[in-house]
Amino acid sequence: MQPLTPTFIRRAELAATRVLDGLTGLPPEPEVLDATRQLRGALQVLQSQPEALTWSQRGLLETAVERCEELQGLLAPPSALQA
Repeated sequence: MQPLTPTFIRRAELAATRVLDGLTGLPPEPEVLDATRQLRGALQVLQSQPEALTWSQRGLLETAVERCEELQGLLAPPSALQA
């Protein structure tokens, strides 16, 4: 698990917000509603009392950060070195 540094907290807040924005556009299936509820809960704890995050919530936020960073890497324009 990553330490709860200010940098991680900012990255986790941004990633969770992006994932929640994406989940909002999906049909209200039970899995989507459950994922939204869990991530929203983790984000609320992160913003109010980060030290109170459970291991499960931290894992969920770390996964959100990893997926957002992967997506950002896939969407980034190729560098001049790759051309």
